[in-house]
Amino acid sequence: MVLKEAGVTYPVWCCPAAPLSVAGNAVQSAQALWAAADAPVSRYWLWRFDRTNDLSDSTMLEDFWTKTEAQAVADLQAANDPLVGVVNGPSDVEMVVDPYFPKTVPSVLPELSGRTVHAGGRNRLFLDGHTQYIKDARTPW
Repeated sequence: MVLKEAGVTYPVWCCPAAPLSVAGNAVQSAQALWAAADAPVSRYWLWRFDRTNDLSDSTMLEDFWTKTEAQAVADLQAANDPLVGVVNGPSDVEMVVDPYFPKTVPSVLPELSGRTVHAGGRNRLFLDGHTQYIKDARTPW
């Protein structure tokens, strides 16, 4: 998917820095939007939309498939997951994030350990539409 403006083509699901980074080109990061060889590539992580199972299964509280914003927030609150943190509303819910591979996680491949698209942190898009750059010492490269 691309946006064309004044004769310039911009990939919509790819930060311009991502293809220039190790993290942005990792197989865990660069995902074709469909099966065609020339399909656009997304290089963002959408944690809440990674289901491959039945979308009518409403037992997965932390996924957003088929949910309204209000239902997604309510389900995250009900899940009470300490990794998600306190959810008071859509401004507390991360929806999209740049790929990152913390150097403190032992299962991360050595060539990806400490890597991110934006050295020293990552960009996040929240459910209410605001963005934030968060510094993260675990991703210095």
